[in-house]
Amino acid sequence: MRRHADQNRDDIPNGDHRPFEAPSGVSPSSAATRKRSRRRTGATATRLGHAGWDLPRNRLDPRVVVGFCIVGGSLLLVVHTILFRTAFTSSTGQDIGPDTSPHDPNALNEGLDVVDGVDTTSGSIDNDSLAMYEDQLVRAMAMGLTELAPIDREKYTIRINTWRRNEQLVVSLNHHSKCEGVAQIQVIWCDSDNEPPDEVLNHSSGKVVVERHSINSLNERFHILTEDTPTLGILSMDDDVLRPCDAIDAGFFRWASHPERLVGYDA
Repeated sequence: MRRHADQNRDDIPNGDHRPFEAPSGVSPSSAATRKRSRRRTGATATRLGHAGWDLPRNRLDPRVVVGFCIVGGSLLLVVHTILFRTAFTSSTGQDIGPDTSPHDPNALNEGLDVVDGVDTTSGSIDNDSLAMYEDQLVRAMAMGLTELAPIDREKYTIRINTWRRNEQLVVSLNHHSKCEGVAQIQVIWCDSDNEPPDEVLNHSSGKVVVERHSINSLNERFHILTEDTPTLGILSMDDDVLRPCDAIDAGFFRWASHPERLVGYDA
C-alpha cells in the first residue's frame, strides 16, 4: 500500500504538494480519523481479495461441523425409512413391522399371481403342487447326506439356466468349460419352440450336456434330469454370469470342507 501511495504522489506535478485541508466545520483530527478508517477498510478488502495475504480467522470449529454431519445423517436416515415404509405400504397394502414374519407366504407373495402352483394372492397351494413338494421334501430328508467320493473333493458340476440368449450362453460355456475343476456343465433348456444351437449341443469341450425341460420355470434348475451326474457338488448359475475359475474353485473347496452347508457368491 505504501508503494502505491508513493507512486501516486510522484504523479503530482512539482509545486502542487499541499497539506491536507479539512473541510470547513470539520476538525482536522476527525477528518484524519475518517481517512485512516477508510484506509484500514481498503487494506482489509485488499488482503481478502488477493491470494497470499492473510485470511480471516473466524473459521468453523471442526466439532461443530461433525455435529452437524451426525445430525443431518440421522435425519436423512429417518426420512428414507419413512419414505420406504410409505412406498411399500401403498404398493403391497401391508405395513412392515416387528410382527410381520418373513416366512409368512401371505406377506411375501402379496400382489402376485399363481406361481408354480401357488396362489400367491391368498397364500394357498393347489393339492397337486402341495403333494409334489411334500414328496420331494420327504425323499430328500430320507436320503440324508451322501459320503463324498474322491471325485467329489476334486471336481464339480455346473448347471446353467438359459432362455433365448444363445450368444451369451456360448460365451458362458466357453469360459467355464476351461476351469479345471469342472467335470460337467448341464444346460437347462426350457425353450420347447426352438432347438439348441449346434455349438451348444456339440460343444468342443465335451463337458456340455443339454437337458430339455417341458416346463419354463426358473425352478427347473432344481429338477435334475441328467442321469449319473458325475459329482455331488453342483453350482447353479445363469447364462449371463461369468465367474473366474479361481473364485469358483475357492467356493468349491470351502463346500468340500463342509458339505452339509450351502456356499454362494455375492451378486
